[in-house]
Amino acid sequence: MGRGAGTAIVAALAISFIQSNAIAADFDCFVTDPQGDANVSSGEGFVGTPYQDVLRSGVSRIGSGITFSMDLAAPIPAAPALKNPNGRIQWMWGISTGPEAPQGYPLAAGVAGALEFWVDVGWDGTAFSAEFIDRRPALQGDAPTVTAVPFAIEGARVSVTVDAALLGDPPRFNWGSSTWAWPTHLGSTAPHKLDAAPIGASACP
Repeated sequence: MGRGAGTAIVAALAISFIQSNAIAADFDCFVTDPQGDANVSSGEGFVGTPYQDVLRSGVSRIGSGITFSMDLAAPIPAAPALKNPNGRIQWMWGISTGPEAPQGYPLAAGVAGALEFWVDVGWDGTAFSAEFIDRRPALQGDAPTVTAVPFAIEGARVSVTVDAALLGDPPRFNWGSSTWAWPTHLGSTAPHKLDAAPIGASACP
């Protein structure tokens, strides 16, 4: 074998290795949470209902899709009640891939949060919707990117699927999930966290 042929084979193997490692492997990460621990917010009267009580939450990948799922203590109603008619309730997941803490939306302006990515299914009193929020642009002073994503509500289970490329296809990340009641719209002050799973963050995979 000539030197040129050997060099070509080495180069081909190197490219194959790089390509195979550039695509993250499938994974299935989940946490469980005790039933009956949905919170009552201090002084505001936002009471966590069974369909806001998280029993199991997970994030899994098959191919290029990442699915966020949540199993609750009761089925989500077709039209959940809102304490404030201008409010919003949410089932959400958050991902952090590094130490950055972007500010602002969906939190209030100037409020920092460790999550680079925010995924949620929400009810505004009229319709359900789901969105993927990339908060990384806020680190450069720009507005976050908001993308509508497909979701499913099947009894006591809610899930959202996003393209892994939206997250930059990270090989490893920290994640968490929670349920929320917002007095008004996203980006406003004083949202109320009703339950969380896990308490803190979990590494995946």
